[in-house]
Amino acid sequence: SFFLEDGVEEYNTLQYNLAVFTRMSNSLLNPDINPASFWIVNPNNKFRHNSCAGGTHFCFWLRPASVPDGPSWTRNYCPNKVNFDEFHNNTAHSMGWYGFWIFGQSNHATYDPHTGDISKGYCNGERTQARLGSFTTWNNKRGFEIVSGANIRLENQTHMDHDFSAFEIFTAKGPYGEDGPGIYNTIIVGHSEISDLTEGKENACTPGAINLPITGYTLKDVSFYNFDRDCYGMKMRLEEAGTTATASRVEGLKFINSPNKMMLDAGEEQGMWIVDVDG
Repeated sequence: SFFLEDGVEEYNTLQYNLAVFTRMSNSLLNPDINPASFWIVNPNNKFRHNSCAGGTHFCFWLRPASVPDGPSWTRNYCPNKVNFDEFHNNTAHSMGWYGFWIFGQSNHATYDPHTGDISKGYCNGERTQARLGSFTTWNNKRGFEIVSGANIRLENQTHMDHDFSAFEIFTAKGPYGEDGPGIYNTIIVGHSEISDLTEGKENACTPGAINLPITGYTLKDVSFYNFDRDCYGMKMRLEEAGTTATASRVEGLKFINSPNKMMLDAGEEQGMWIVDVDG
């Protein structure tokens, strides 16, 4: 695996790497029990043209931390506020869990990129947008999951044939539109020949393409293909019955062979709010 561990590692380039069969350990630390092929604490690095296949858990795990770990520990550095340098043309398939996971496991920090600078350990500045793009996944449990994130833009992605969902977004913070959190210029496929040719998955479909946060989100130029079985395109994540939601802003959506556009659980009357700015 490829580890940038403490949280102060910057300006590295990881490209043209192949991680195959990253396996869990039955002892050691949590990251060893739930391993990622690429472990990221400080995202100010370049990740280009990398691929993962067949691991037990994650391809990429961004674990935001409020302070660095290990011998790099200091109160004057904030890894969870460092913006992503570059994430481009990466691939994850047949992983036991997710293609990309953003989750602050040990200290429950949210990935909240700011405009700060190295002189202040990135702890200063104002909230800004991180961009993660050009990512292709298939045959995982989920393509991309954000458990603890703020203004994160996911763009130019393709997700196909997953067991649970393509996108699972728990939290998001930021404005609507191009400068805020959302999914842009992306293709999501419920089922393809990948499923049709896999034993036991001949009638499968990704159960849900996008599970949206209730805190406001943007979808733009997203295409849904083959959500025509027991599956749906969009749903809002309701933490409990009767939850009200802030609107999700959508435009340029396309549904190809996808009659099941949205899902609202039985008995819910106010658990989904979609504003289609196309009219």
